[in-house]
Amino acid sequence: MKIISLLSAVAILTTPFASARLGDTPSQCVERYGESLQPLDVKNVEDGAYAAFNMKGYKIGIQFVSGKCVSISYNKINRELKLSYDEIITLMKANKDAGYWKKVQSPAKGRQQWENKEFKYKADYFTRSGFFIVKSKDSDLFDKKKEREKSAADSKRKAEKAKSDAANLKGF
Repeated sequence: MKIISLLSAVAILTTPFASARLGDTPSQCVERYGESLQPLDVKNVEDGAYAAFNMKGYKIGIQFVSGKCVSISYNKINRELKLSYDEIITLMKANKDAGYWKKVQSPAKGRQQWENKEFKYKADYFTRSGFFIVKSKDSDLFDKKKEREKSAADSKRKAEKAKSDAANLKGF
């Protein structure tokens, strides 16, 4: 079993798949993986845009912010197969040749987490789905910004509804 895991890690290391990098531009991602599964304007990528690629039995999802890759997700195209521990470690190390990844206590069952304090990266592996994601701090910042914007829009919508309801009840 260890030999198979070691062989899959070696296979990953010797393919362009291993050179996935947080911080890559859309052009670099297309050069590495081929055309995106959906249209991707590499010269004008909106913040939060996603690109998906299939390569060598893996599905790779990339999110961009400010024209740079801020998160990369991996899972096997054959959803019955899960990533091995060696594949996960290889994928973490492939991102920016990040030095030391420390396994941290996960808040949820069925989830494994790591962090790299030097580069401020996080990695999560969801054992049931086989979904693995590596994220930079910029991904978290973008997500928090979107949550604040959504919350502000929800608050505004509720205030407008309350005002409308009050106006409709005037004169009762």
